[in-house]
Amino acid sequence: MTSKRPYLHANLRGTHFRWLSIPLAILMLFSLTVHLSAPARAKTLLTTCIDLATLKERISKNGTCRTPQEAVANWRIVPDDSALAIGSTTKSLIICSNKEGSPFTYQLIRAKCAKHMQTNRYTRSAFLPAKPVITRVISLSHESASLALAADSATSTDAPITYYTITSSKGEVKRVHSWKDLTLTISGLRSSTSYTFTVSATNADGTSPLSAASLPVTTQIYIAPAPTAAPALSCADGGTCAVGDRGPGGGVIFFEVVTPFACGPSLNLTCRYLEAAPNGWNGGIDPLTPWSDDVNMATEVSGIGESIGMGYRNTRAIVAQGNPTSAAALSDAYTVTVGSTVINDWYLPSNKELEQLVGQSTVVGGFQSDLYWASYQIGADFGWSIQFPVGTQAYYFKETLARVRPIRAF
Repeated sequence: MTSKRPYLHANLRGTHFRWLSIPLAILMLFSLTVHLSAPARAKTLLTTCIDLATLKERISKNGTCRTPQEAVANWRIVPDDSALAIGSTTKSLIICSNKEGSPFTYQLIRAKCAKHMQTNRYTRSAFLPAKPVITRVISLSHESASLALAADSATSTDAPITYYTITSSKGEVKRVHSWKDLTLTISGLRSSTSYTFTVSATNADGTSPLSAASLPVTTQIYIAPAPTAAPALSCADGGTCAVGDRGPGGGVIFFEVVTPFACGPSLNLTCRYLEAAPNGWNGGIDPLTPWSDDVNMATEVSGIGESIGMGYRNTRAIVAQGNPTSAAALSDAYTVTVGSTVINDWYLPSNKELEQLVGQSTVVGGFQSDLYWASYQIGADFGWSIQFPVGTQAYYFKETLARVRPIRAF
C-alpha cells in the first residue's frame, strides 16, 4: 500500500497556498515573513550640506560640512502619522533609501521616491539670521581691528551661521569663517585711519540685514621694524679679521693693523693683515731649502727690503734673479683654491714679517724647532733667518738649509 505525504492548505495575507508539502510550505512562510518585515529604521536627525556657489545639497555622512564653501542644515524626521509642516518658516526634505533586505545601501535626496525605495520625510525651521549687533570695536594694529557681537538667543540650530561678512567704511570686505566668543577680526586696513564697520551673517537660508555701523575706531600708527643687520662675514669670507682667525687663503691670521701698509709685488696695494700658510701646506712638515740656488750664492739681489709688506716684492726679485729651487721660489709656487677662488699670492716673509710670525707661532702652529728663512739678505753672501720658536735672529750663508713657511698679505 502506497503511503501519502501530508499536505498543507493555507491562506496568508491574501496569498493562497494549496496542497504543498509541509517542508516547502514552511520555507515559503519564512521567505514571506522576511519580505514583509518592517523596513530599516531611518535616522531621526539628518545633516545636509549646501554648496554656497551652486546651492546643490548633499547628505553629510559624519554630520560636518566643508568650510568655507558649504553651509550646514540640520533636519528632524517627520513621524509617519504626523502632518508635514508647510509655511515660509519651515522647509521639508524627502530622503529615499533602500528597504531592508536590499543588496544595496543608499540615501538620496529626491522630490519623490520610487516604489522599491523607503521614503522618509524631514523638516527644519528656515529663518534668515538676525541682524548682528556690534557691541565693541578696537584697533589691534596698524592694519587690523577686532569686533565683538552680541549673542542672539534666537539663532536657529537648524541653520547655524556659516560666516560673517565685515565691511569697512573705506570699502575693505572680509568673510570670517571661524570665531571665538563672537569676536571677529578684519585685517588689511590702512594705518592711522578712522573706520566704522557693518556686519552681516549668512547661513543655509541666506544673509541677514546689515548691522548698524559701529563706533569709529582709528588703526594704529605704522612703525617700520628696525632693519635686520646682515650677518657679519667671517674673516675667511671677506669680513673683519683678528689674529688666530682662519684667513681667506685657508691659513691663519698672525698680524693685523688698523692703518694699512703698502704691499703687493710692486708695493702699489694696501693691506691690513698677514696670513700664514697652514700647518702641512707642503704635504708634511715645513721643508728645508737654501736661500738661493748655487749659481747665485754670492750674488746680491737688488731691491730687497726688511719692512712689513716688503716680502712679496722681495720674493719676486729673488725668483727673477734665477733661483727656481730657492726658499723664495718654493713660497711663490704655493697655490691653494678656496671654493672657486685661486689664491696664488703667497711669498717668503721679510725679516720684519717673520718677526711677527715667530711671535704668533703657537697660534699658527706646526713649526719646527729650527731656522726659518726670511726674504732679506745681508750683502751678497748671507740670508736672514730666525730660530723658531725662541726668536733668535742671525744671518747664514745662502746655501744653508733652513725651513720655509709662506705667508700672504691682504
